[in-house]
Amino acid sequence: MLITELSADRLCERGRLYIRKFFNGDDEALAQELYRVKRRDEDQLRGIREREFGTGMHQKGKRERDMEKEHLDEVKRRQKDYAFDKIKKAFYGDDGVARNPWSENVAETMFWM
Repeated sequence: MLITELSADRLCERGRLYIRKFFNGDDEALAQELYRVKRRDEDQLRGIREREFGTGMHQKGKRERDMEKEHLDEVKRRQKDYAFDKIKKAFYGDDGVARNPWSENVAETMFWM
């Protein structure tokens, strides 16, 4: 294995540790926030379907089932986008500048962690 591959593996592991709380559900407040965002998006898209196809018990046609699948995919995409925006803010802050956890002396160099 090349040294660069070893370095990349370690860098990826370090990155994974930085964003761990966004995927493990360890942070209750964050988990609740992501759940609220998911429910908001589901409710919004359900409203679109209900306006188009009505409410109550009825047999769903192909178009309605297709729209449900599209909306499910859209909710997943929105959740992912929301989480990654939060991750970016955690890493870069509101000013968009990356947080360098190491000395400024190594900011522009390759180094071993």
